[in-house]
Amino acid sequence: MAAKAMLARVYMTLAGYPYNDTNAKSLAKTQLENVLDDSHAAAYWAPSLEEWQKQWMPTDAYYNKYSIFAIQYRTGGTGNPAIFNMLPVKIVPEDWSKNYNFSQNSIYVEKTLMHEFDREYSNGKKDGRGYNFGVMAGFAGDAVAPEYQSPSELMTFEDGTTGNVYTKAMFYKMIPTKTKIASLGMSFDAESGMKKYDDWGVNLPIIRIEDMKLLYAEILASEGNTADAMKIVNEIRERANCDPRTETGVSVEDAMKYIKLERKIEFMGEGIRWFDQVRYGTWKEDTEAKFERYNFTELKANLKEGRYLYPIPMNQMNVTPGLYVQNEGYEN
Repeated sequence: MAAKAMLARVYMTLAGYPYNDTNAKSLAKTQLENVLDDSHAAAYWAPSLEEWQKQWMPTDAYYNKYSIFAIQYRTGGTGNPAIFNMLPVKIVPEDWSKNYNFSQNSIYVEKTLMHEFDREYSNGKKDGRGYNFGVMAGFAGDAVAPEYQSPSELMTFEDGTTGNVYTKAMFYKMIPTKTKIASLGMSFDAESGMKKYDDWGVNLPIIRIEDMKLLYAEILASEGNTADAMKIVNEIRERANCDPRTETGVSVEDAMKYIKLERKIEFMGEGIRWFDQVRYGTWKEDTEAKFERYNFTELKANLKEGRYLYPIPMNQMNVTPGLYVQNEGYEN
């Protein structure tokens, strides 16, 4: 099932930019239907928001429970420090962690994504993938750590409205703090066996059923079946406490807009967003818009054509001179 799911991703990549393979979408559809129709597929769907949240906790009961394919980093010397080194603080409160030193790399949740988490829905709730689970805007201090609060700024959104958004909220989705574990009604020790401060265990999903569902929704929408595409979107949204979107009379353009946004929210921090932007062919304009939002307009000069790829390293170029042609955008 994981192999079919990965193959579906490959075909969806080939169907998009820069390949634009006209045959790849039908091949992707076949593999997606194989995965979604598999007798085990229902087991990969977390039935509630709380179960969805628990799947990132590094505990035996949830290792790979809702993922088609996941990787577990065990503690004790082979942990995954990268996720924890994103935090904008070096010291966190003791009720977060007993190993409370971090690298303070200050990698923040993007402003427009924070705006999605600020929305309040008709049930009086916000997106359950956001505050206090996926993102953290601050915490109270204690004897060990000073208080942290993300600054905010007034922003004009795509629909023309304005509002304040946190600009330095931290990525919190896969971080098993003691506070989060307790809030989920769990009692395991995420830090047992750690040999140093950054040796954390992580339950990292590589392919989830939601990825397959939303890829399939893209295909349905492109075929004009926007009603069924929106049903898939709403299945994911309603579990997250969000209001459903209209399912009937939705244009292909609007359906794709909603699917793309749902992928942006659902897969935050899972290493999928950039590859979506490339296959949609929007990587450059999306990055330019982000530079504008963050007042880094001078960086737009670096967005040369072809830079959706990394350069071929010079040590490889020099092994056999003339064997490789450097990727576009890095020739000089």
